[in-house]
Amino acid sequence: MNKSDVDGSGSPLEVWRFTDGKAGHEKQTEGFLNALGDRLSLNVRSFAIPPQGGFRRFMVWLFGQFPDGKDLPNPDLLVGAGHRLHFPMLAARKARGGRAVVLMKPSLPLSWFDLSLVPQHDDPPDSNNVLTTCGALTTVRPSLNKEPGSGLFLIGGPSSHFNWSDKEVADQVAQVVAATEDEGIVWKLTTSRRTPKAFLAHLEGIQSSRFIVCPVEETGKGWVEAELARCKQTWVSEDSVSMVYEALTSG
Repeated sequence: MNKSDVDGSGSPLEVWRFTDGKAGHEKQTEGFLNALGDRLSLNVRSFAIPPQGGFRRFMVWLFGQFPDGKDLPNPDLLVGAGHRLHFPMLAARKARGGRAVVLMKPSLPLSWFDLSLVPQHDDPPDSNNVLTTCGALTTVRPSLNKEPGSGLFLIGGPSSHFNWSDKEVADQVAQVVAATEDEGIVWKLTTSRRTPKAFLAHLEGIQSSRFIVCPVEETGKGWVEAELARCKQTWVSEDSVSMVYEALTSG
């Protein structure tokens, strides 16, 4: 499929990408657009939606206003993941046209969006405007170049769906490291923005030269993707659906 199949022209698709600053959501839209960009020519423009101003977001949708895009070409697609982005996306479509694609099960009626890509674990309904995905979308690509003797821990934090104990999670990490000591595996552990600061103190008891802690604050963009592509095995705390599917997607 190419751009001419969509609108009858050969020019790039105008894509307005809506972001809320949450890493998991931004990786979903980035992964979606990377895959779409492999097949179509895209011109992507991003709009960061702040956490404040819920009433204002509702009002601009109600009146069909989207001043942030007033000097830009009309969009073909409006893409976003995150509840905060729903009304801004719909406001932009109301003001400027295009098709709204949400990468989640929306909190607003599904019929309000042109397409919803909903993970299977969210129990999507059978609808013409719903595409079921196997887990959350990600920027990770499958990798066949795994290095023997390499391991990775991806640690999240408290959530509304799981009980969390710094000590219990750290103890489980210690057990894995100890059980694989004779295999010569070099382990790296990284945290997420939700990981309690106190968690790292519980790792100090792991006395192994093959265990390296890399807090999220010390890793750059693309670090996790590069490590997933390299590491032979990965352990993920179950609170983070996005990290679970990043690990699965990497192979």
